[in-house]
Amino acid sequence: ALVLRRPKVCIKLFYNASKARIESFALYFEQFGRVDYSTVVLDVNGKSKGFGFVTFADQETKDAVVSKIHILDQRQV
Repeated sequence: ALVLRRPKVCIKLFYNASKARIESFALYFEQFGRVDYSTVVLDVNGKSKGFGFVTFADQETKDAVVSKIHILDQRQV
């Protein structure tokens, strides 16, 4: 039987965070639905480059996220 899978949905988010706050990035977005993968991009010194990626399991979760303004660690994402 042919199994059709829905593609995962990735969005790029701008987020300037200290290394200690990176874990809160994924935890925050889990409230909207399943997060398959998330990362904040770091430089060679371990400092945030100011952006990250989140991959959601479905389009509905992505739509819920992009329809809102988000504040993490007192900064707008």
